[in-house]
Amino acid sequence: MANTAVVFKSNYGATRKYAMHIAHALEAELLDMDRVKKFDFAKYDTVIYGGGIYAGKVNGIKFISSNAENLAGKTVIIFTTGLADPTVAKNAKDILKSLNKSLPKELMSKVHIYNFQGGLDYSKLSFLHKRVMSMVKKSIEKKCEDERTDNEKGILESYGKNLDLTDMATASPLIDYVKGLK
Repeated sequence: MANTAVVFKSNYGATRKYAMHIAHALEAELLDMDRVKKFDFAKYDTVIYGGGIYAGKVNGIKFISSNAENLAGKTVIIFTTGLADPTVAKNAKDILKSLNKSLPKELMSKVHIYNFQGGLDYSKLSFLHKRVMSMVKKSIEKKCEDERTDNEKGILESYGKNLDLTDMATASPLIDYVKGLK
């Protein structure tokens, strides 16, 4: 898919893994936001953007929101990665809510969204992210056990451990959708 770009912003690697897999499957151009100086939107009919979820926000989503005019008339796909299971309705709803706050309504009405599970390697976390995770853990621990959500229980069980919840098979619907555009 020569006229497809897979653009991504990855802090710790899970988003990069998905982006590489998707770009390879689609024979698309792979662009790391940390290395892209200028993006030539005219070259592409389809732009796929991937970003990890941090504190409820999609990493680098401003790239999409600030380029809404450049994306007019193009197929725009966003994929997110995060620890929360996106097959759980509440988690998917929270991701959608975040995107609704971040993207112009007109663009949001046309964008296709896919959510994947990522991973977490505590040894690679920045000081800020370690601090946030510590505060989240302490907040969850204050709750009665029977009041904790499954996500909160998962955070406590996995705290300080390395998790890799990536599953490239979950990207198949996105890949199939793009292949079906031609």
